[in-house]
Amino acid sequence: MTSDTEKETSALELEAQPNSKPGPVYDGDEKVDYDRAGALEAEQAEHNMTVLEAVKAYPAASWWAFVMSFTIFIATQQFANDFGVWSDNTGKYIIEASWQSAFQCSGPVGAFIGVFIAGPITSRIGYRWATIGGLMFLNAFIFIFYFGNSNGMFFASQILEGLPWGIFIANAPAYCAEIVPMRLRAPATQMLQMFWATNTRPEAGMADNTAFALGLVTSALQLIMVMLSWILTTYLGRRTIYVYGQLINCGFLVALGIAASVGSSIAASNAQASLGLIVSVLFCLGPAPASWVIIGETSSVRLRPLTTGIGRGAYYVVNIPCIFLSSYMLNDDKWALGGKSGYVWAGTAFICTAGAWWWVPEMKNRSFREIDILFRRKVPARKWKQTVVDLRDDE
Repeated sequence: MTSDTEKETSALELEAQPNSKPGPVYDGDEKVDYDRAGALEAEQAEHNMTVLEAVKAYPAASWWAFVMSFTIFIATQQFANDFGVWSDNTGKYIIEASWQSAFQCSGPVGAFIGVFIAGPITSRIGYRWATIGGLMFLNAFIFIFYFGNSNGMFFASQILEGLPWGIFIANAPAYCAEIVPMRLRAPATQMLQMFWATNTRPEAGMADNTAFALGLVTSALQLIMVMLSWILTTYLGRRTIYVYGQLINCGFLVALGIAASVGSSIAASNAQASLGLIVSVLFCLGPAPASWVIIGETSSVRLRPLTTGIGRGAYYVVNIPCIFLSSYMLNDDKWALGGKSGYVWAGTAFICTAGAWWWVPEMKNRSFREIDILFRRKVPARKWKQTVVDLRDDE
């Protein structure tokens, strides 16, 4: 800490200072205590920085965090007329629920494998070459999809494409969290949500043109909400917007189910479309972008690639069965629940809300040193915000 008469060292000055003792921080299993005062001074400088000051001090880190976000851009195509079957219920070609589930699960299945190989690969060759290698393999696998002429080929190609996607998904939040200063960790990792594409399903009780228009509006609003979430997460915290965002969405999902239960009418259909839009947009304002921040911050530095891989793997363990469930709930040739599926998702959302309230800590304004100390002390998640970690603490 500096005295009232001393001039505080700026982040730019700290960046310009060479390490007093070059060499690794870790030597085998022993921690080398070198230039600890400089490290603590740099940490304090990050605490004192505003978001704009952090961007000006670390422009290159901010740029590469943005570039890394592009690696998880995902796009989808509708090709029911070419590869679907005729449905007497809808009077048009549709993708059967079995194939629809297979297509939607193929990428996540490949990514499930990819996230587990990402950790060992990245730990061995680093983020840079893991990303370059993944992009090269992705280009090769896209050729299979491009020349595919059957549902089986599309399914296989998407599994293969999922392998590098898994590497990107596991590495991107970890890399973004590591290269930027504390004040930029939330915006940098939340940018990943901007490139995580979503689509509106016409099977949810909407006409095709309505679904298409609503999809465009939803995408635009989600982009705006993610940018607004930078502000909310920076000033309100990760835990706050995640927990309360989930809880609010529970209420709207129940309302969606009620709107679908009152009968078939234009008003009911529009209400379902509106509520679906609200749920999707609010999800991108709170829980979705906050989750990327939490992924990047909760893991220890040395195990970060492995930890984020396991975390994303757990996500796919839950996500893949939910894809099958969603297809069967929404498809006209199966259960055709439409908006009534809101009841189901409201239940799962409430479970996630309760789990987040109990286990997700508040890591706003915490350095990685402080986060490690709080985890080591086993401080309950609900008490992190009030717990003080002294600058002299070193555990």
